[in-house]
Order: sequence, then C-alpha cells, then structure tokens
Amino acid sequence: MKKKIITLIGSILAVGVILLGADTALYFWTQSRITGHVEQIKLNAQKTGSQLRLDIAQRGGWPIGAWAKFSSPTMQLKTDNDLIAFSGTSMKIGGSWAFWSKSLFNHNALPLTLEGKSVLRLTSENGEKFLISDNAHFFIPKEIPLSGTYSSPFTFDSLTSIVTTSSHKAGVKLDSVKGQLTLNAAPNHHLRDIAFESHADTGYIGLEKYLSSTAIQKFHFAFGVNLDPDNADYPHHGKLLIQDLSYQLPQFALSSPEKGKVIPALALSGQMTMPDVSGRGTIKVDAWRDLIRSFYHQNGSAITGSDVTAESEIFLDHLLRVGQDENSLKQPLTMSIEFKDGDIVSFDSGALGNLISSLMGAFAGH
Repeated sequence: MKKKIITLIGSILAVGVILLGADTALYFWTQSRITGHVEQIKLNAQKTGSQLRLDIAQRGGWPIGAWAKFSSPTMQLKTDNDLIAFSGTSMKIGGSWAFWSKSLFNHNALPLTLEGKSVLRLTSENGEKFLISDNAHFFIPKEIPLSGTYSSPFTFDSLTSIVTTSSHKAGVKLDSVKGQLTLNAAPNHHLRDIAFESHADTGYIGLEKYLSSTAIQKFHFAFGVNLDPDNADYPHHGKLLIQDLSYQLPQFALSSPEKGKVIPALALSGQMTMPDVSGRGTIKVDAWRDLIRSFYHQNGSAITGSDVTAESEIFLDHLLRVGQDENSLKQPLTMSIEFKDGDIVSFDSGALGNLISSLMGAFAGH
C-alpha cells in the first residue's frame, strides 16, 4: 500500500515538474515574442517619422502568465498641418494566460493594457481633439495586416472625447465602454475598410462644461470607412458611413412614465465623402413630446419670463395638451441635413414641418 502511495506521489510530482517546466519555457518564449513585437513597432514608427518612447521597465507574470511594463510611454507624429501625440501613465503588454488566450483569435496581436490615464491629442489648423482613457484593454498588431481581416475587441473603464475650436468646446464622457474594431486590407496590400462599433450604459454629453452637462444612457456608435486605395491621394479619399450614433436622455423622461413609455432619445445616421466632407445625414428624435414638456416645465411652470413670445407659449401649451392618441405626435421626428465641403447647404425638416403645419391648423380651430 505504501509503495502505491509513493508511486502515486512520484507520478504527481513528475507531472508537476513537467508542467512547471513547460510553463517556464512558455514564459520565456512569450517574453521573447514581446521583445520582438516591440522592436517591430519601433521600426515601423521610424519608417513613418514618429518619435516613439517605448522602453521596457519591468517584466513578470510567471507562473500564471507573462507581461512587460512600460513606464510613461509617449509618441509624436508631425505631418504637414497636423500633430498627433500620445502620452500614457503606464502600458503593459501581456497578462495572465487567460488574457493571452484571447489573442489566439487576433492574428499575431498582443494583448495590451493602458493602465491609469492616457491621452491622445490631435492638433490641426481647425482646433484640437483629445481622447482621454482610463484603464484601456485591447490588442495591438505589429503592423496593419497586409491582407485579410484584423479584428480586435476593446474595453475602457472610461473614455472622454473633447473637441476644442476657436468658437466652442464640446465633449463626451462615457463609462464602461466596450466595442470592436475591424480592419480589412485590399488585395494590393492597402488598408481598404474600417468598421467600428462601441456602446456604453452611462455618460455625459454637452458643450463647454462637458463633464457637468447632460446625462445620457445606452450610448451606441457604429460607423464604417470605405477607403479608395486606387486614388492617387490615398488614404485620404473615401466614404464615411455613420450607421448609428444614438443615446437616451433619461433626465427628460416623465417623472412617472407609463409602462412601456419611450425615453426621449436622439439618433444620427448618414454618410459623407472624405476629405471634402460632403454628404447627407438624418436626425431622429424619439419621445420628442416628453422632451418639450420637460423643457417647457423646467421651472415648475410654463417658461414665462424667457425670450419665448406669448404666441409661442400659447402654441407650446396647446402642443402639450393635444391628446396622446394623435398619430402625428407618437411618431419620431426626423430631419435631413445636406452638407457640401463641410458647410450645410440644405435642411429638410420633413416630419417636423408637417407636424407644425398640422398643429397650427388644429390650433387655429380651437
């Protein structure tokens, strides 16, 4: 009996030693892969004229994984009129073996984590754009795939976008952002298509004081870019298709909404050509009546004392008293916008114009 027990213990120890040896070998192979990947990224940066600081400060993870940390990574790329700059608190390539397993589906891409705050700044003659992330997780390829499709999921604990021009400042802050980025390469080894989709449950959106502005929920953003690799000015020519940019405005819902009541929401879709910025877009507003009611009674009463004329106030009051059974009031409002060379050239109110006309007629009959 003792002999069997000793044999069993010996077998377990032998298996443990083999597994530990295999894990150790995998750890050193993975660290070598990280090093090679980083060197390739630096080489690609030199080819594009980027100034890149990406030095390994610490390695670890054994025996449950493998990772390398980079302290204060930075990148800067200057083009003719634009400046792209990145600065991060800390970056980590790799992680646990469970995290590594996800890269098996991402074509030689490495799992990457931007720990703490990271800032991406784009400066042009039109102003500045900032992307500020908190604890980002995604996958990074050595270079853009020369053929086929590359797809990578991503998550952010929070993501803030700020656009600043000489005349205004706008921003969006989202919490718990998740999404997917897909790149498709053309047969001639040029990047051809980009698909992007993300969603977040809560956030804020607004002008100027963007972080203390309008609360939003159920944010969704999906777009595609079709580039023209045969154009002499590639990759700046192509088409941007905004499939959906939408969010709800819960603070503008009724205080005691009926069961199944739609929360006021805004959605944008459309397409434009690049770089001339010409195309069409459609804006849709759901539960617009509740949205108007909330603004109308924001001070506990009608908006008296404001710049609204007496006639407009009477009309709005009538609008809010019209019965719920009127089909025109249940339908979402849609508005079409056409723009050319970055300027709005036409605005079609569509259902909004028809609604106002019908309401004016109903109001005149009262």
